[in-house]
Amino acid sequence: MQDQENGEKKPKFKILDRRRIDADDVEASFAPPEPEPKKAPELKAVPVDKPEEEQEPELRIESDTDEPHDHEHDHDHGQEQDPLVYMNIVFSFLQTLVSVIWVHIGLVAHPQTKLITKKLEDARKCIELFEVIYGTVREELPANLQLELDGALQDMKVNYVNQLP
Repeated sequence: MQDQENGEKKPKFKILDRRRIDADDVEASFAPPEPEPKKAPELKAVPVDKPEEEQEPELRIESDTDEPHDHEHDHDHGQEQDPLVYMNIVFSFLQTLVSVIWVHIGLVAHPQTKLITKKLEDARKCIELFEVIYGTVREELPANLQLELDGALQDMKVNYVNQLP
């Protein structure tokens, strides 16, 4: 396929640009667009009640975005909702272990790969880890949570045994 007159090869295909914008006029940018900066909430000083013997009130910073609530009852509900409380961390870890055990037993698909695989040795180790952690905190848990976790442990053990060759 050489051109007879000047000895050049002719291409076997033709490039046709059908873009609606002119690529030469657009600057190349590999960085994602920057998000708009968030407006910082306004802060105001709020006096905190102290015992009568102290004269100067202590100031606490409160944000406009904070929901108003009764500060007298912070001690009642604060620990139940705080994710950094010891028991909340333990319970969250136990829930994660349960999910991992079901994946290793082969009864639930892996959340990222969507594949079902059996890793029975890993499942056994995770069940033992669950038992150790649960055994150390069992007495500190409410009765309804103990029943739920006892049931989950028994279900995991039974399903593990059923999957053994």
